This record gives sequence, C-alpha cells and structure tokens, in this order.
Amino acid sequence: MRPIEINTKSAKETKKVGFNLVAALGKKPTLNKALIITLEGNLGSGKTTFIQGLAKGFGVRENVLSPTFVILKEFPLSSGNFQNFYHVDAYRLKNPEELLELGFKEKIKEKL
Repeated sequence: MRPIEINTKSAKETKKVGFNLVAALGKKPTLNKALIITLEGNLGSGKTTFIQGLAKGFGVRENVLSPTFVILKEFPLSSGNFQNFYHVDAYRLKNPEELLELGFKEKIKEKL
C-alpha cells in the first residue's frame, strides 16, 4: 500500500483529520481483524496529535499522551467495531524484533 501524506496547519486540524478517519472507517463493513495504522515522522511532526483525534473518534475518553517511555498503551473501547485501541510508540526501539521481545504479538493475539 502506498503511504498517504496529509499536511495540516494546526494541531486542531491534525486532530480533526484523525477524528474524521474514524467516521470514514465507520462506513466500511465490520472488520474481523485488527486495523493497523502506522505513522512515521520526526519528533514534533504531529503523530501523537493525530492519534489524539483518532482516539477521540473511537470514543477514548482518557487523555492520550505519547507512550514513549511505556512503548504501548491500551485503551478499551465500549462501542463500535473494535474492542481496544492501542497506541504504540516505537521511537526508542532499534529494530522490529525489540517490539516482539516485549510481547507485542501475544498482546495483540489475546485481544483479537
């Protein structure tokens, strides 16, 4: 799949893009698998801001912060097509295997 680049001019606009993505996903048939969205960018490029809008769209009421020091944060969802919302920050990881060593695969499997 080809990466999509979206340019916004403010944090409010970036959050709105995330929120609107959830609305667009709601028009699709129910998914039987996990939906994975990956973001790439420099520090301060708006990744967490986008995730905050996405989380709000999914109904997460908690304040979503960057999980840089915990790497993975789980938010249970009470409605919609998904049971959980995971925010993973792999910034400090040196390679993908480190994420697997942290039990990521098992964590996702147990929730599917």
